[in-house]
Amino acid sequence: MYRAAVSLHPSRFRSERAIRCHSRAVKKATRIPVIAVGLITEFEQAEAIVGTGDADLIALARTILYNPRWPWHAAAHFGAHVKAPEQYLRSQPRQYRDLFDIGH
Repeated sequence: MYRAAVSLHPSRFRSERAIRCHSRAVKKATRIPVIAVGLITEFEQAEAIVGTGDADLIALARTILYNPRWPWHAAAHFGAHVKAPEQYLRSQPRQYRDLFDIGH
């Protein structure tokens, strides 16, 4: 059986709420992973979309271009830790001293 992901392109939607409604409808009508795309810039938005099951994944393009460490900041915001390769340890953000899980 062929499986694919469905991505809802942001140009069709004018609000994050519309993206959530459509991704929820596609997810309900199919059995394939759904990716919400566009207008998602805040940590809470991404968490709510995935946490409520409206989509299986979040795609972040411009958000990552603007802030390449967005996933690290989101993890810190929610109190999580990131497993990072040793060479990344020197790049831990100052405001998140306990972000990287370095075995302490």
